[in-house]
Amino acid sequence: MYGVIDVGTTSTKLYIYGKDEKIKYSTRIRLGFERRRGNYIEQDSNRLWEITKAFINKMENERVRYFGLTTYRASVLVWDKEGRPLTNIITWIDRRGLEVKKSFPLYLKLLSKFPMLKSVLSIDSPAMLYKWLIWKKPELKKEIEKEEVYFGTLDSYLTYRLTGEYVSDITNATLTGLIHPKTLKPLSIVSRILGIPDYSPRIVDNVETIGEIGDMEFNVLIADQQAATVAEGCLKKGRVKITNGTGSFVDMVLDGFKMPKGGLIPITVVKVGEKTVYGVEGFVPSSGIVLDWMVDKNIVEDYKSICSDEEEGEEIFFLPMFRGLRIPYHLSASGAVLGLTLNSSSMDIARGFINGLAFLIQEILREMIWQFKHRPDVLYCNGGLSQCRRLLQAIADYTGYYVARSKGDDATAQGALKLLEISSGKKSLDDIREPEEGVILYTPKLPEKDRIEKIKKWREALKVGLKWSL
Repeated sequence: MYGVIDVGTTSTKLYIYGKDEKIKYSTRIRLGFERRRGNYIEQDSNRLWEITKAFINKMENERVRYFGLTTYRASVLVWDKEGRPLTNIITWIDRRGLEVKKSFPLYLKLLSKFPMLKSVLSIDSPAMLYKWLIWKKPELKKEIEKEEVYFGTLDSYLTYRLTGEYVSDITNATLTGLIHPKTLKPLSIVSRILGIPDYSPRIVDNVETIGEIGDMEFNVLIADQQAATVAEGCLKKGRVKITNGTGSFVDMVLDGFKMPKGGLIPITVVKVGEKTVYGVEGFVPSSGIVLDWMVDKNIVEDYKSICSDEEEGEEIFFLPMFRGLRIPYHLSASGAVLGLTLNSSSMDIARGFINGLAFLIQEILREMIWQFKHRPDVLYCNGGLSQCRRLLQAIADYTGYYVARSKGDDATAQGALKLLEISSGKKSLDDIREPEEGVILYTPKLPEKDRIEKIKKWREALKVGLKWSL
């Protein structure tokens, strides 16, 4: 049997699959956030380990043979040689990088505008979170240099606790801003600019023997968005995967490594032996997290209510920019709701959120097509928020492309499962390059003229919304 631990931003899930690829057991435990201050969003690193350890025990009891781990990305912490965490997990939606950027001398502020350094020195970069840790706890610098403590992302932390090995998989490591995504060498220039130790875990492939845990082989390690892309079979040039979860992530596969412009980032989708698939990503940092906020503030009753088939009411322009935007590039943007009247209802606001999210996804896809000239046939959607029919129809209408959604809700784990089957010799990477059958297809219903007019209105609303920032 195969086992996958999927460490998501809001919950950690365990899936156990039989040889027939069907789920034999699944469960999830919500981790939740610890909000220390407005821009500080952390998670309990000890609690994550306790959940992981319990899942490992369950897999051992169920006699799982092959085990894989997926983690959410760009979140960092520090731990000691015994694996004990010295910090909480600073999550990818944390914005303490603002403090670092504001402290930059003039020359660094100028350097951060250069295309090659723009993403690395942005407020949401793991490199900047690394700088913040060293800045606030200077003693860590010497301890890291002496290898008495370790800095890393979640894949490194959990793998270290499981095996004692300090490694990072290629999909996670190349999104830190500290490893070159093509050569895999440390970006020493970034370390020197920020005054931080070089980042030096051993970089591993996504399918590689990492260690043995009891009778289980630990053979797969991959970032969650890339695992979902593998699950959708989006491994050929021009294929697009969209995951709508805590954030909304749009990933397009390219025909080789290319450095994008603006707020897009280069990614390694997957590496198995000599075969490497590259791509580009854009994302809306706040989507599912905004829905959580709306439920918490009683704007909507529950998660299902936003997907009501109720007829459209008043047109509300809700821009879910709670944690900034990358396309267009404005990391200090904050949320905006325009068009409210005394007749506006909570459902009008909910529909405004759905349409606003679809509009921002459309903007990301438009930028990708403009830069790389690849036009997808279908957009493959997954993630919890993709269960909302209204959202997927809005994405189809706003982009003008067909949208497909697989029937299951375990896309990230399915991607890891496919890689585990490669590790066990059952499949090869070429066997998983096509999308699965049995998807639910959404057809664009909005006439082209109306689509252009709607997007024009949204862009006008966006101009207004971006005038207010943190």
